Amino acid sequence: MSRLWDKGGSVNELALRFTVGDDHLLDAQLLPYDLIGTRAHAACLQASGFLDAAEFAQIEQALNTIRDEHAQGKLTISQEQEDCHTAIEGRLTALLGDLGAKIHVGRSRNDQVVTMLRLAMRDASEQLSAGIAGLASTLLALAERYPDQALPGYTHLQRAMPSSVAAWALGFAEVFCERSESLRDFGKRLARSPLGSAAGYGTPVKLDRNASAQALGFEQAQAVTAVQLTRGLDELCFLQELSTLAVLVSRMAADMVLYATKEFALVKLPAELTTGSSIMPNKANPDLFELMRGRAAMLTGYPAQVMAVLTGLPGGYQRDLQLIKRCFVHAWDESAMLLQAASLAVNGVAFQKDACDAAMAPELYATAYAYKLVREQGIPFRAAYKEAAGAKDEWKPGLHEAGSDAADSSEYTARLANSIKARVALLA
Repeated sequence: MSRLWDKGGSVNELALRFTVGDDHLLDAQLLPYDLIGTRAHAACLQASGFLDAAEFAQIEQALNTIRDEHAQGKLTISQEQEDCHTAIEGRLTALLGDLGAKIHVGRSRNDQVVTMLRLAMRDASEQLSAGIAGLASTLLALAERYPDQALPGYTHLQRAMPSSVAAWALGFAEVFCERSESLRDFGKRLARSPLGSAAGYGTPVKLDRNASAQALGFEQAQAVTAVQLTRGLDELCFLQELSTLAVLVSRMAADMVLYATKEFALVKLPAELTTGSSIMPNKANPDLFELMRGRAAMLTGYPAQVMAVLTGLPGGYQRDLQLIKRCFVHAWDESAMLLQAASLAVNGVAFQKDACDAAMAPELYATAYAYKLVREQGIPFRAAYKEAAGAKDEWKPGLHEAGSDAADSSEYTARLANSIKARVALLA
């Protein structure tokens, strides 16, 4: 089996397994992006005079054939091939002979990998951003199902101030919109083409790198010596975006697990979203929500892995960078699954009116009474705070000012709902 770097001779089998790792498996998912990059490089070679129009057309047709073969499962990547780059070039040469072998002029596997990953990250950012917006929309629907249902607000896991199911759902929805927007903005920043930078120092031929940048939909060609310095940094930024998303999903799941306990009993989980115990027949466990927390926690570890690999590396390409691909692919897949599970969970929960109403204890209205004193008597808040602390008989609903931003205010939730609808529409 011929690899792109083969010069004859054999490779130790253990060394091959160790250096390849699971790259050939990861590349099965990434191969379509290398095909896009290869076509763009062929456009560069045509613009630079290394291919004529007929040769470019033949290469483009062969790449379409390889794309279809891969989609049909007819093209696989073996460990001996190492990666999709070898598999594609080998198949291209098998289809076109010497013409296929011309494709590597002016490039290296290094700029191929960066291009492939940048294209994949651009797609992943768009896909996951849409998934986050979908979760925000599901939370919006939850708020609309419970427009007036009161719900205690908690700090330190103690009852704090009045809130509502709608305010709880819309609060998470707004922050998910922010995460969706941030991830989409990150994807837009990937608009620089690495093609033609080779292993980080260019090639001793004149290339029209703007031709490949244009073919990829990128704004410009990146400086050749900058490409390998940004390899890993782009992935790190992407993984940090996903890590922040994961933290938010985890906090939402933690609320659900807490609200579903018998002690709180504020929500009921549908039977199809719970699992049983192998020993206790009475149990209906919130495993879906617990694993949302657990999977989210695992996602937060990927940026640390990438940063550990990058820290202290010299400039130029180093083989250590290969390990980052695994973090990217797995985080992309896991984030997509996490978002699907979160939308399923939010859509399935049912808030319990009697339990929620019963939880609206008088102490939740202590702050509202203090502000009533401020409004009506004009006294400083600290004085009102002390007076309210000793006036427990005055703590009761209906004390907040009309039009306020109190979390149990229908005006507040209506404004927030309209804002989120507009943001989700832009992100869809």
